[in-house]
Amino acid sequence: MAITVLAVKKQIDAHEDLCSVRYEGIETQMRAVNARLKRLEQIMIACAGAVIVSMAGFCITLMMTLLNFLK
Repeated sequence: MAITVLAVKKQIDAHEDLCSVRYEGIETQMRAVNARLKRLEQIMIACAGAVIVSMAGFCITLMMTLLNFLK
């Protein structure tokens, strides 16, 4: 049973076609995951900003209260 060069080439071409379809699917999934991660990153940055602003407001309120108490 001899395998010809043409038969091997056909098998390799079929394998390349199958792999290209798989990689397109993987790339599509990766783009979707990237979009979700980007959205989560934006939410986390917004939450961090809210926490920082809240803590700054709390510190200012505390300092004003202490200054009024010391008068």
